[in-house]
Amino acid sequence: MIAGQRRIVVRLIVMYGRLLGVLLTATAFGQSLMPVAYLTEIRSTGPATVKRVGVGLQPFSEALSIDTQQPGLTMEDSRFEWANAQPINKLDRLRLTFWTRKTAPRDGFNLRANVSLESICGLPLLDTVFPVKTDIWTSYGFDVTADATFAPGDLRLIFKHGFGPQTYELGGVEWKNLGPAPPLSAKGERVEPVGDLTKFSAYFDGAVGGGSAVVGPADEPGFNRAVQITTRGASASIFGAALSWNMDRALARNDVMHLTFYARRLEGAQPFIQAQAVVERNSGDFSKSLTLQLPAESNEWRLFQVPFLINNDYAPGSVAFRFQFGAGPQKFELGGITLLHYGKRATVDQLPASFTYPGRGDLNAAWRLRALESIEANRKKPFTVMATNSEGEPVANAQVTVQQLNHKFRFGSAVAAAGLMGTGFDADQYRSRITTHFNTSVLENDLKWPFFDCVNCGFTKEQTRAAIDWLTEQRIGVRGHVLIWPSFRNMPNGLVNLTPDALRARIEERFRSVLQDEGVRGRLYNWDVLNEPFDNNDVQGRLGGVAGVTASNGVLGNREAIRWFEMARELEPGARLFLNDYDQFEGGNPNGPHTNYSFAFLKHLVDNGAPVDGFGFQSHFGSPQSMDIVHSVVDRYVQAFPLDYAVSEFDINTPDEAMQADYTREFATYIFGQPRFKDFLMWGFWERRHWLPAGAMYRADWSSKPNAIAWNNLWFKEWWSNLLGRTGADGAYQGRVFAGRYQVTVRVGDQVRTSIEPIIRERVIRVVIPKD
Repeated sequence: MIAGQRRIVVRLIVMYGRLLGVLLTATAFGQSLMPVAYLTEIRSTGPATVKRVGVGLQPFSEALSIDTQQPGLTMEDSRFEWANAQPINKLDRLRLTFWTRKTAPRDGFNLRANVSLESICGLPLLDTVFPVKTDIWTSYGFDVTADATFAPGDLRLIFKHGFGPQTYELGGVEWKNLGPAPPLSAKGERVEPVGDLTKFSAYFDGAVGGGSAVVGPADEPGFNRAVQITTRGASASIFGAALSWNMDRALARNDVMHLTFYARRLEGAQPFIQAQAVVERNSGDFSKSLTLQLPAESNEWRLFQVPFLINNDYAPGSVAFRFQFGAGPQKFELGGITLLHYGKRATVDQLPASFTYPGRGDLNAAWRLRALESIEANRKKPFTVMATNSEGEPVANAQVTVQQLNHKFRFGSAVAAAGLMGTGFDADQYRSRITTHFNTSVLENDLKWPFFDCVNCGFTKEQTRAAIDWLTEQRIGVRGHVLIWPSFRNMPNGLVNLTPDALRARIEERFRSVLQDEGVRGRLYNWDVLNEPFDNNDVQGRLGGVAGVTASNGVLGNREAIRWFEMARELEPGARLFLNDYDQFEGGNPNGPHTNYSFAFLKHLVDNGAPVDGFGFQSHFGSPQSMDIVHSVVDRYVQAFPLDYAVSEFDINTPDEAMQADYTREFATYIFGQPRFKDFLMWGFWERRHWLPAGAMYRADWSSKPNAIAWNNLWFKEWWSNLLGRTGADGAYQGRVFAGRYQVTVRVGDQVRTSIEPIIRERVIRVVIPKD
């Protein structure tokens, strides 16, 4: 081997070292359910051709190449499958992993295929798309639990790909039975003094109008004392009133904890308890390992059991457990409070969980029926395909297929320029997920003032410009975040010492620096001009007239925010300009000071002529809220302001992956059913590049969590149109499809005409079939 070849081999070993480790971790254990020679023992049906091909520089040496030449009538038209070669018991854990890439056509659109685990009877254990659009080998992994016992041959792994023309490759397929989940053998250690009703500290700020925390008897299984909490008003923040215990032990990152308590509502301005349980650092940034809402609606005791992970290393006494309830007036009780520490001796899925949100899974809920009706009416567009011959005569009985390629509605994620511009296996997977799963994006931190203009801080303008270039080349929109986050803690150091005139000048310089930058100017379709004015108000102060909020002028005064929007419009006239804020419905208080203030601030901008085009609902959920709460807030904005709206920063920080997936599905359905919403963005999607790792869709090894399956199946299955029909005597075929871009194919005998067409409003597509 010559020196140059040796260097190449060494680089390849380094590149795939972690990749091989991931594969070994995911597939080395468990019993294979695949035939021994699965590349040859394959059952294929339909017009697609399947052949073995050699593969270089991958963890597998051979793959299957699947070529579907003709536009299929349904996804089921072409498929291949394997049956389980070994028995499967009920509650066995099954793991499926494979690699895939699209090789043709190179049209920038996703492969149209899906994978399922199906039995002869019963619902599929798995049924999902696996988006891929480039020739980069992309890793997919799925974990499911068997809901029944399956004899050999009873459960089938099926790949379906009936929509052509397209070619993709599939390799490294592993389908394994990992057996039942191991029983919990470790015993949790009680964390003191949490739950000791003689050792909590109570806090009530003046805005709640006084309050009390009184310990009294309780006659319940497992506890005989409870604390009754009363508030008489609403604070500006949920943490304006709290019970608190400082923990007595050291905790390490990813330690497993288990919280148990009971709650019941007695009285209140809302039909549920407005409170949350948190585990957080007790100083500084108050970084949280757990945020759990308490939407208890009944005066009957309700059990809450929550396993979770500690998010960092903490010394004894540096972490607190709290119930926060700065809302009201309300009265409720808490009892049976226990916090157990398991360390690394258990996993969260081994511990009992008892938590849900109101209305979960109600298929007949009023909000859901309204949303589905609205989606059908507002997100779909009518079209007509007119088939004529070369002499203009209508062609009857022509076969027409209309297959969706992308969406008009923008759905996306926060991304990091460093990840986009990185090298190696993870960077390849990161880029692949972005190009396939999203059609819009937002740079999470790169455009923020402290990072865009910094030196030697890990961010560079060159990297940011390159990321915008790459996203644009991939036909992925970019949303700007954020022009000003107006507190001194979120702006560059030193601004706090400037005079008002000097501060105003620095802010003007900031706007010009980023909006006129050669790599940014004219390339972003939206900008968050102002972020979180309720909590970030050192510069512009706070408006008066909102209950629970103290008015102030800040350094430059309340009207300065209007000027920021005017500057943004002048410097970037092509972008839509947004106000962005959080805690509009996440905290469960739709009429709380934060929500009321954000609404009042938007009204202040509109009434004073600021060129504001929309409002972004951040939507960071510690735990889900009912859709009735979400609707009450959204409807208030929509009725008051004729603006655009966006879900700008969505995530759910919970270890309960099933609930996370359900809420992702239901919240997205509600939002998609609101015609004035134009964007829906996750605030990250991969565990290793997510500010709240439990909120991600993909684990560190790129395997799919249930919320990833829910996300993909919404956008690429449920809200995805594929129609088949024939022209009438007048040569017309009509239908309704989700607004987007389509492959339209008209077939008469051997004559086939295929084109890619936008259907984003009502239109007629004319196709000429040459006359024999």
